[in-house]
Amino acid sequence: NRGHSFTKAEGFLLKGLLGMLGLDFIENYNGKIKNVKKFNSLGYPLDMALTSGCDENEWLYQAQFLISKITGEVIENAFGQLPEELQGDDVEHLKLSLKERLNNLDKIASKYYKELQKTPSIAASDLNDTFKINYTSSGVHIQIYKGNKEVPFFDHNFNKKKTQEIWLYGLGGDDSFVIEGEA
Repeated sequence: NRGHSFTKAEGFLLKGLLGMLGLDFIENYNGKIKNVKKFNSLGYPLDMALTSGCDENEWLYQAQFLISKITGEVIENAFGQLPEELQGDDVEHLKLSLKERLNNLDKIASKYYKELQKTPSIAASDLNDTFKINYTSSGVHIQIYKGNKEVPFFDHNFNKKKTQEIWLYGLGGDDSFVIEGEA
């Protein structure tokens, strides 16, 4: 994750200590991510706030973009620039793990997107915003209009099978909430 690139935390005592300190989300950097929410627990709240209006296709598009740019050759060249003293089994393991994650990036992105959709966090602006919340048979449609604008700056459908709750934040201003349909 953002704070511990290529972490290696081994040993029974160290893992136990990390658990006691509330840092049990720290895991060794391997090709597979066991739990996407736990893996990125430090960045999760920010991701939840910044990506609530995105759909899964945007996540998959970005994953494909990264896959197209970070090739095996790019990885080999990057790690090849490390000093000779650092080259060895650990670096080979990191390269293989990075390539494995890259090969599964679309699946990881999809899984993380679905995790973020369970409890999206949506904030308005400091203006007099209008939240339009329309409950439908399949979920809830949320639109947020900034001030007197006629076009919403936020417009997203949430599926009730995938979203457990939605956190709405009307910031400064005299916000209004218009609710239609039945929850």
